[in-house]
Amino acid sequence: MAAQAVDTTWMWHPLFKEERTVTAGLFVHFRRTMDIQGALPASLKIYITADTRYKLYVNRQLVRFGPVKGDSTLWFYDEVNLAPYLVRGVNYIGIQVLRFFYATPYASSFPRLPSGGVRITPVDPGDLCASELQSSQLWETAIDPTTVLRVDEPEDDFLHIYEKSVPATSEEWKWVPATVFEFQSSTGLTTPWKLSRRMIPDMRRESVNFKALHNIDSCLPRERWEETLLIPSSRNVVTGLQLPAESSHSIDLEAPNHVTAFLGLRFARPSNSGGRITLTYAEAYEDPPMLVPYLRCKGNRLDITKSIYGRQDIFDFQGTQGVGHLRYYADEDTEEVILPFHFRTFRFIRMHIQAGQSDLILKEVRIETVNYPLDVVGNIAVHPRKREAERLWETSVRTLINCMHDCYEDCPFYEQLQYAMDTRSSMLFTY
Repeated sequence: MAAQAVDTTWMWHPLFKEERTVTAGLFVHFRRTMDIQGALPASLKIYITADTRYKLYVNRQLVRFGPVKGDSTLWFYDEVNLAPYLVRGVNYIGIQVLRFFYATPYASSFPRLPSGGVRITPVDPGDLCASELQSSQLWETAIDPTTVLRVDEPEDDFLHIYEKSVPATSEEWKWVPATVFEFQSSTGLTTPWKLSRRMIPDMRRESVNFKALHNIDSCLPRERWEETLLIPSSRNVVTGLQLPAESSHSIDLEAPNHVTAFLGLRFARPSNSGGRITLTYAEAYEDPPMLVPYLRCKGNRLDITKSIYGRQDIFDFQGTQGVGHLRYYADEDTEEVILPFHFRTFRFIRMHIQAGQSDLILKEVRIETVNYPLDVVGNIAVHPRKREAERLWETSVRTLINCMHDCYEDCPFYEQLQYAMDTRSSMLFTY
């Protein structure tokens, strides 16, 4: 009889359960440190993947996010070189995993297998530094006690990426050693995930600025909002925009065009928890929908006298008692940064802020577009009196880019699913 072999390359939180009905999934965090006292390695390459999605941070920098969407017969992993992000001394490595529950109707565009898991292995088994980071009990892991993936959003039938948070104290962040799975890998058996290396380029990320502000309802003047959100300077970043305790503010932010983008909001960490920010994402100003979310009454999409309807993120401020010690960004103890995990799709964001018992200081709202790195080499030239064709070309290219991520998507705003005829049209236009 052949000797039994065991695959121990996958790890997970030992107490993770998929029983909660008020959320489509949970966030699971992993962290560890690496102390480098000598010369920095010229290369430190690892393979990494997770079920369902992950973000990898090194020394408070987002290094990689993935994996590419796969399925039960083809699960993708990424190769990452960590060397450019390392420093002499203590290095902080963190992983945030979005795990969608398996046996639910939620998040239909995100394949997942019956068990959550994170896999880290060295590209070169002889690389001692990389081997330190492989899946093991040396990783600490915690289930996020603050955030759920919304299943109560009437505008959202498909994605379930939208988040709702509640305050939690630092004591509620319970860090424990990771559990390493033992999968028999002999006599024809393998792990549940059939691994394949990523076959498309990494997504392209590019910072962009907001174009305009609309419908400001605030005790603070428009000029102060514009200084902070449209023309940020070193002075604004340091001082920020002070929102008095118990005050309420609503403002619409317009992107240069319809985008798919990561979002980040930076505040000075308030002394108390409480206070709330609600972010509504929309592609247009419109009249009340006839049927949410499908039958819309849009008309002129830039008519700011109408209202905004769309999906919402809802975040409660954690305050000084809610520091999770994740080390995903700098100054975690003194700043509270709101970072929705998945990219958002929007032309407009309605930002409603309700300050709690202490003042809030808003330092920055930034967006970073993310999409497939499509190189546009084609162009169109028309008679000067027929400029509509040029605008149609620009809109078509922008639409294509917004619908290209892990795959061709029918609609990044609603579904992010891949359908045969939609994909055929996108492929033909790409070529």
